[in-house]
Amino acid sequence: GNESKGNGAADQFINTYGWLYSIHGLTNGRRELWDFYINMNVIELFNTMTFFKHMGIYERQNERKHGKGI
Repeated sequence: GNESKGNGAADQFINTYGWLYSIHGLTNGRRELWDFYINMNVIELFNTMTFFKHMGIYERQNERKHGKGI
């Protein structure tokens, strides 16, 4: 497909930069904080990323359950 349109570009971006995008999210876009996560033990980093992923899911479900964020 055409990688400049639709999901192709998004898929290519995540395939190439997914772990950096995750670090970007963990640091709220503050590049000066990236080294903390880049230098972290890989298992600790994956556990941290998994925690924040599931925390986000929990918070979104909780907001829907209580009628917030709609």
